[in-house]
Amino acid sequence: MKKIIFTALFSLPIFLSAGQYVGFHGGTDYSYKTNDSNAGQKVGYAVGLVYGKDVGDQIRAEAEITFRNGSKRKVYVDKGVDQLESKKYESKHSWSYMINLIYDVNQLTTYKLTPYFGLGVGYGNNVTELKIKYDSHSDSEKRRDSDFAWQGLIGLSYPVADGILSRVQYCYHRGEQHSISHSVTAAIVKAF
Repeated sequence: MKKIIFTALFSLPIFLSAGQYVGFHGGTDYSYKTNDSNAGQKVGYAVGLVYGKDVGDQIRAEAEITFRNGSKRKVYVDKGVDQLESKKYESKHSWSYMINLIYDVNQLTTYKLTPYFGLGVGYGNNVTELKIKYDSHSDSEKRRDSDFAWQGLIGLSYPVADGILSRVQYCYHRGEQHSISHSVTAAIVKAF
């Protein structure tokens, strides 16, 4: 399934013509579980690519691939004075393959800043890794999950040069059961 979606996303340039664009985004990401303790959760990062097309009436359709990475702070367990029993690590990363519909609210453009909002649906591939290190050995566990994903987007666009836009965007992403991600990213977009 992942290979089919990945191939479809990168085949889009063959079929798109005028009004198309490509972009790169990156920024912070905070992912957490709704059914578990999130103590020690650290802010991670998100990076990705988009390929889109202006379809008219202030609506854009785009394909997006984003990688998210985050972890929790190490947990140390002491067994006595100046004696460490174990260290626990927990990290998570995911790939999401999304199709977004974006609406540019041109009526609210102010000082060349144009707000937009959108919704996306797709597929998420998630990996959570747990690791405990002891003096003599270590234990590890890797959990994989692939599921339907959806997201809501809101942002601002600003033209920085002919055919080049900068964007700041907030994304609410659900790519795994009981898991929520909040990301704030900046993007550079090249229109053709």
